[in-house]
Amino acid sequence: QFPPPFAVKDSEFPYQHGTAFVRVLHERGNWAEVNRAYANLPVSSEQILHPEKYLAGERPQEVHPPALEASLGEGWRPLANDTLGEWGTYLLLGYSADLDAQLLDGAALYAAQGWGGDRYQVYYHEASQQTLLAALWRWDSDPEAVEFHQALHQHLNSRFRGLTLLRSAGACWQTPAQVSCIYQRGAGVLWILAPDETAHARPRAARAACRFGWRWCPTPR
Repeated sequence: QFPPPFAVKDSEFPYQHGTAFVRVLHERGNWAEVNRAYANLPVSSEQILHPEKYLAGERPQEVHPPALEASLGEGWRPLANDTLGEWGTYLLLGYSADLDAQLLDGAALYAAQGWGGDRYQVYYHEASQQTLLAALWRWDSDPEAVEFHQALHQHLNSRFRGLTLLRSAGACWQTPAQVSCIYQRGAGVLWILAPDETAHARPRAARAACRFGWRWCPTPR
């Protein structure tokens, strides 16, 4: 579908949620309260979606994932390092380009609530023209991390049409082109999307998960 669903939905954000955010400030202290926000801008989409968190000064959790170049091997370089936020997480679940993998709007909205912070990294290998994604979320509580993990599992299971590979501490889906793995521990959820390398003793997805300090790590041969 063009434009993709997430782009259409994302374009609505400033008009729908931005306007609602300003309305809350205006109701609280008229235009003087709105003007004060210019000196104290929201630092996350979560604060705009939940103005009470902005007013309470609740900031996102700092998420500092490790660099992965050494684990990925020669030729890999960082391409992007950014955050999805609560809004981007919601779009991932409910408005992905794969229409069959989209969660219902209410389910995606519910699963994204409780977002505490996140950081995603994209790496690129010039010679093979392959990319690897590593996304790490921190949630406000362990139960909210479990809820998001379940929603992400449902999304990926639909996206990869049930091609599941069992792992001792996570779930993986494999296609001829890539392998996607998710892990949940405490209030953290990790998603790795990597090129498929079944011929290697230590697939890159697993090596990346180990670099994050996740419990499951394959034994070298």
